[in-house]
Amino acid sequence: MANKIDELMNIVAEHKAKVRIIRMRKVPFMDTTGLHNLESLYRLSHDHGIHVVLSGVNRDVRKVLRNSPLYNQIGKKNVCANISVALKVANEYLDSLPEQID
Repeated sequence: MANKIDELMNIVAEHKAKVRIIRMRKVPFMDTTGLHNLESLYRLSHDHGIHVVLSGVNRDVRKVLRNSPLYNQIGKKNVCANISVALKVANEYLDSLPEQID
């Protein structure tokens, strides 16, 4: 899993993504392995300068996240109940970035 994530991160980094929305609507629960994998994905994203927003986080998964340091790293605002809210949060983040001239 970690190798696959590394490969994907390198591909995404080439395209200069600024935000990654991780859709979690089909994640009914999260155990320590799932939390570890999410932490790894967050860390790799952060290292590549990619802002992370979680979408479709249900109550049980949110509870697990709240009890981990990852919740504060991602930020409460970036843990969203549905894709509509996640897209709004992602767009607000992008709007807050300084414009770059290519």
